[in-house]
Amino acid sequence: MARVKAPLGPHGRRKAQMSTVKRVQAVDNACRVFEAVAARQPIGVSELSRETGIDKSGVHRIAVTLHQAGWLQPTADRPTRWQLGARILEIAGSARLTRTVERSRWAIRTLRDATGETVLLVAAQGGQLVVVDVADSSATVASMARVGDVMPLFGASASAWFAALPPVPTSAAVVAPTGELDAELIDAARQRGYAVYSANDVTSIGAAVLDASATPIAVMVVLAPDFRISASGVKQVGALVRAAAQDASGS
Repeated sequence: MARVKAPLGPHGRRKAQMSTVKRVQAVDNACRVFEAVAARQPIGVSELSRETGIDKSGVHRIAVTLHQAGWLQPTADRPTRWQLGARILEIAGSARLTRTVERSRWAIRTLRDATGETVLLVAAQGGQLVVVDVADSSATVASMARVGDVMPLFGASASAWFAALPPVPTSAAVVAPTGELDAELIDAARQRGYAVYSANDVTSIGAAVLDASATPIAVMVVLAPDFRISASGVKQVGALVRAAAQDASGS
């Protein structure tokens, strides 16, 4: 039989005949499960089976595989239900984060100039809260941090992040094992609009930057040595951090 050549495309190259490529059923099934979770999360295996037409054992194997790859995350429910994992949120949010860093760069430097202290921009990466930008203080004695530093879950960054979520907060972008979060700090941050945490002679004051859907995408944090900030100073800085974060929020 004569072989039919594909039609020529731009620059004389032949177009690929995609219709002749066989679909990989396992990949197709994984996509269907992932899309069903995205539409109905959190969702259990039985419901996923009904939604996709894939038997329950197959759905379970796909969900576990996607979880191991970071695409799905199990809830603490019994039986287990599934929700989107950090991986897809990182990829989907990378462009938003880039815009947030660019939009916040002027804000954190203005905040640094207003407070005289080091200011950080912290965002979710790999399930953790990581420093993505720094405006260093020019003071002789100052608290320092570097881009790439991981922030603790019991500090101001995490408290501000989770305070921006509904009560009994969860965040697929930030993995928080049971007992790692301080509920009192989060509640206080929700009431004030900014979080405060003191340790190792440094007071951290942070407020969440929100995207257009009012979901936290970053946190602005001021680091102040304890000897240089009073209780009234914390309130003043807190108001400044909150206002700066609000200015950077929205898209």
